[in-house]
Amino acid sequence: MKIFGKIAHNWHIKLLSVALAGILWVYVNSMQGKERFLTIPVEVRNISENYILTSEPPEFVQLVLRGRDESLSLVNEGDLTAYIDLEMNSQGETRKIVKVERRGIPRGVSIKEIRPRLVDVQIEDAKKKMVKV
Repeated sequence: MKIFGKIAHNWHIKLLSVALAGILWVYVNSMQGKERFLTIPVEVRNISENYILTSEPPEFVQLVLRGRDESLSLVNEGDLTAYIDLEMNSQGETRKIVKVERRGIPRGVSIKEIRPRLVDVQIEDAKKKMVKV
């Protein structure tokens, strides 16, 4: 009985405290789970002069960013660069990962998804020939 008396003492203040804690928890959770979609161009980097790209990679990729609403609103498309790195590749068909370079992205913003993530590219020898005209 002594324990029940301590629990029941000022029950209305305790109930109000639990209700306010629940409301605060819902508010904070709703701020953290926002997503933003961006479409950015794709660059091809580090292709040797001895090779040419014979297939066209996609011009754009779509990024899904996740973070707080305030942080997501600070992200500009120019802060992100998508690229395909072809360094140390030989000729033939290969599948490359699309990478994203982040410059000036606020803390708490992460890249949840990149669409497409993998890209097929065809690389061939670049041949030069001198022809008399």
